[in-house]
Amino acid sequence: MEIQLNPELRYRQRTGTGLLQARLVDALALTVRAKQVKWSLSESKFSGMRNILAVIQNDASTSSEAISKRIVNLGGQAYSSAVMDATTSSLKKSCKAINDEDDLIEELANELLEFGIALRDGSSEARKIGDLVTSELFIAILKNLEKSLILVEAQRS
Repeated sequence: MEIQLNPELRYRQRTGTGLLQARLVDALALTVRAKQVKWSLSESKFSGMRNILAVIQNDASTSSEAISKRIVNLGGQAYSSAVMDATTSSLKKSCKAINDEDDLIEELANELLEFGIALRDGSSEARKIGDLVTSELFIAILKNLEKSLILVEAQRS
């Protein structure tokens, strides 16, 4: 016998998993982006930044795990692939090769900001549909992201 959810719960489930899936793709894209920037920085000039990038990479990976678990808890399935992440992430996609290390760091800072905005918007949307757990998850991820952004900005100045 199939369990029937009432329409409001079904809507909350579908909308919540959609919000989560979008942020999952962004978190995975940010993980890869932080790794790419870390690989591109000279170790002697940017040793402190390389350590910050390792933290960003770890936080983004941990965030993607938490988001995927929440998707499953809502009855959904977490999806990701390199192609999906590259084409559906809301983070700005760089169309050109950036050879200047300072420009790479600036672009990463902008991507952190974009992810933060998406998390804040997602938290508001989740709250509107009554999914307070997802809303709080996004806020927790946002807090870590803001700490990382402060560290990146401090290294840039």
